[in-house]
Parts: sequence; structure tokens; C-alpha cells
Amino acid sequence: MTARPRLILVGIVTAILFTAAACGSSATSAPPSSSGPGESSGATGSVGSLPSAISSALGSLGAAPDASSLVSADMAASVIGGTATPVTLPITFPNFSAASFNNESGDELTIFVESIPGGLANAQLQAAIAVAGAQGSLQPVGGIGDAAGKVVDTNEATVAFVKGTTLVVLNAKSDTKAGSDLEPKVESLAQQVVGKL
Repeated sequence: MTARPRLILVGIVTAILFTAAACGSSATSAPPSSSGPGESSGATGSVGSLPSAISSALGSLGAAPDASSLVSADMAASVIGGTATPVTLPITFPNFSAASFNNESGDELTIFVESIPGGLANAQLQAAIAVAGAQGSLQPVGGIGDAAGKVVDTNEATVAFVKGTTLVVLNAKSDTKAGSDLEPKVESLAQQVVGKL
């Protein structure tokens, strides 16, 4: 997978984390306290509470749906062809799930799923579409979830969508198939995943 879909996801996640931290930091700030013997006073104010605000915001979201339960090997094969074999991804992140499949030709399908605060997910994806659209990469897609966008390159197609408080990114990559051939298959898969959420 090229860096672009990961950058889209990282950009959306980063914006959401900072928004959640900004919203939560004032609520988690505590006034300075005096320390007793052997105790040290903790950092106060928004900077000191930023990690706890992020942790608190993420903890309240609940776990993301399991990516491997949303896309089966047969569903992956309908996009990349051949026999799709699950690949273990070394990714661990709160409220985040990922799954990947490869076929015998080296083609791959990867799905990222993340749980995000209600209201922010749709707004962040719409903002990403607007910003990326100005650069000519992420295009809006209708009829998939609450908001959706896609990127189609020479040998790669990515669809990102939001449904409720769940963000899903589906990426198909091939050395032999054109991105324009993968695009309708990834969009069809996205529709199937929406139905499971």
C-alpha cells in the first residue's frame, strides 16, 4: 500500500485527536494542589492534562468494530481476485482495528476501522474531502455511509467513509490491475461493509 491512504487516515485521526483533546482539556484541568510529605503535585492546566484528555476521549468511544469480521477472505477475493489469504498486521491502537489480505499475485486489500466521536467523524471526513479535493486527489462519493471519498491511482483504489461514529478506509492495490478496474469493486465492498455496521 502506498503512503497516500495511510496519510489520509493519519490526517483524519490526528485532527480528531486534537479536537477531542481541545474539547476535553478544560474539563480535565484541576486546580493546583498542595503536596504532602513524599508527594509531588501533578502538572496542571491544559498542557499537563492533554494526555489524560486524549486518553479520556478515546476511552469513552468504545472499541472499533473488528475489521476482520467486516471483510471476509471471500469478500477480499471479490476485489483482488485469486485466493485471498489473511495477513497479520502489527498494528495496535486504541479504538482502531485493521485487517489485510493478499493473493498469490501479491495484490492486497487492507481495511482500517476506527471509532470516532459522533459528529466529528462526518465533519472531519468532509473537511478531508474538501482539502484534498482542492489538490485533486480525494473525490466525494455518494451513497456510501454518511460521508465518503475515494482516491484512484494507477494501480490502487481507496474508499474512505463514515457511518455514525465509525470511520472505515478500504484500500486495494495491485501490480497488474488498474486502479480504475479496482475502483468499482472497492466501492461495492464498501457498500457491503456499511450494511454490517
